[in-house]
Parts: sequence; structure tokens; C-alpha cells
Amino acid sequence: MSKKVIYAFIDAQNLHLAFKYSNRDLDFRKFRIFLSHKFRVQCAYLYIGYIPTHIKLYKFLEKSGFILRFKPVVINKMGVVKGNVDSEIIVDALWHKYQEYDQAIFVSGDGDYVPLYSVLRNKHKLGKIIVPSYKTMSSLLKDFSSYIYNLEWNKKVLKESGGRAPNPRRN
Repeated sequence: MSKKVIYAFIDAQNLHLAFKYSNRDLDFRKFRIFLSHKFRVQCAYLYIGYIPTHIKLYKFLEKSGFILRFKPVVINKMGVVKGNVDSEIIVDALWHKYQEYDQAIFVSGDGDYVPLYSVLRNKHKLGKIIVPSYKTMSSLLKDFSSYIYNLEWNKKVLKESGGRAPNPRRN
């Protein structure tokens, strides 16, 4: 029997905002190790908006074992940066990468992925849905409760106080 190939598709903005909302930090190195050990993830795709001044952050994430998939960002009139990656995750999970994996794990509490989860569940390719926090998780995910893993419960991937990933503005 061959080993299952498991990919992770990570919505970086959703992950970042959920931890920011809960006033906690995620240790990305430990998180990548956690994905490998807990869920046997071979490839972890991190979908993130591209900002030229954040090169050091991107190098850090790649060094931590993530495969970065960039999306151009839009800055609105209020100065809020938005890099909507939902469609890229959906297209990759259902088209570009679909034949490469046996199971897909998603990291997001966003309800926009429900149609994707339904398709993959019906095809027996849906692994876990790792939500950064129950507090920020969409109520649309209630039908997938048996697939939900709350990342807040895992203290091993949370940063020690004061330990942040490199801030590209400081370096």
C-alpha cells in the first residue's frame, strides 16, 4: 500500500487576521513542522499577497518549508491591504494540483471555501480544515464540524512572548 500524498492549502491572510484578532502570534517554523507531523503534509502551499517590501518575510517562510503562491495586492482608500487568494486556492485545489494529492488540508476559517470542501468531501479527498480560531470561524462551516481542527488548541505552534517572525520594515 502506497503512502497517501497530503497537501495543505493555506490562506495566509485569514490565518494572520485570526491570530491578530486573538492577540496571539503563530510560529511559522513550528507550524510547518506541526503540519508534517500531525497531518503528514508533504507540500504546504501558502497563498499570500505580494508586497515588495516584505521580501525578508517571504524568504523566512520559504526557509520554514512553505511553497509560496503570490497574489498581487490592492490597497484601498483607507490604506488597507487586500490580497484575495480564495480563487487561487480553489483553482489549485480543484484543477492544477488535484491529480497530485490524495487528501487536501485547508487552513482557513473562511466560509467562502464551503463549495470546494463539499466537492472534495464527495470525492473523498478532504482531509482536515484547520481553523485559526473558533472566534473568527465562519458559521458556514458548521456542516464540516467533523473535519475541523482548532489551531488555537495547539500551544506548540504559538509563539513565546516576544518571539515574532522577522518584520520586513525593521530589517
